Amino acid sequence: MGRPILVEPPPHLADLPKDGRGYLVPAETPWTDGGPRLAGLDPHRSVGLAIRRACCVCGFGLAEGSLVWRTLAQKDAARTRVHDPRFSVDTGFGGHLSCMIYSAFACPYWATSAGKLGKKSAINPGAPRGTRPAILGHRDIWILIHEDPSRPFLGPPSSNPAEPLFGYIDLTGDVPFREPADLIERYEVAVADDLENIDITAERQYWTKFDEDKLNAVIGEGLKALTGKPFAQQILYNNEPRTAYELPLVV
Repeated sequence: MGRPILVEPPPHLADLPKDGRGYLVPAETPWTDGGPRLAGLDPHRSVGLAIRRACCVCGFGLAEGSLVWRTLAQKDAARTRVHDPRFSVDTGFGGHLSCMIYSAFACPYWATSAGKLGKKSAINPGAPRGTRPAILGHRDIWILIHEDPSRPFLGPPSSNPAEPLFGYIDLTGDVPFREPADLIERYEVAVADDLENIDITAERQYWTKFDEDKLNAVIGEGLKALTGKPFAQQILYNNEPRTAYELPLVV
C-alpha cells in the first residue's frame, strides 16, 4: 500500500482506476502491459486530452473561461514568474486546481522539499522539487504543432517525433507551498469551486491500456480538425517553428 494521503479525493476523481499501491491514476499516465506507470507522462494521452481540452488528472473538460493550472518545482515556477509570465511552454497539459492540489498530496515527489524525480523519469530525471514549489494558473492554453513534415507527429523516441508542446497564456494564479499540508484550506475551496464548473455527466477523456484504439481515434479527429483551422500564432521555440492553435480542437 502507498503512504497515507491527508485528504480525500474530490468526487470527480474518486472513481479513477488505482495502481497496485492504491494510488489514483491520472488521465495523462502511460499504461503498459504491466499496468499504469505513475512516474511517466504519455505524450499521446496529453495530446488526446488537449484535443478535447480536458484535465490531465481527472479527464473531465476544463470550463471555458476558467484558469488552467499546473504544478511546478521551485526553479520552474520562479522562471515562469520572472521570465515567462505572458507565455511559457511545457510538455504536459494542465488541469483543474482541485486536481492539481490533490496530486500534490498524493505524489511522493511533492511531499517534502527533498523530493526528486527518479533517474528514470521521462519528465526531468533527477529534478529537485525545491523548498517552495507552486501551482500556477493561466488564462488559457494552446497546442503548439511542429511544422517539420519530415518528422512524425507522435511516435517512439527512435523515430525522432515532433511531439506537440503546450503554450500557457498569461500567468494569473499563483499558489506556492512548502508542504502539501499548507494547501488544505485552499483545497477545500478549490473542490467546491470546481464542482460547480465540472460536468461529470459528460464523457471522461480517459484511456487505459485497453482503450488505445479510442485514444488513437481522438488523436485522428484532432489532426483532421487542424485542416483549415485558423491558427492563433506562429512562434519559434528552441529555434524550431511551431504553430499555435486554440483549444479544444474537437468538442
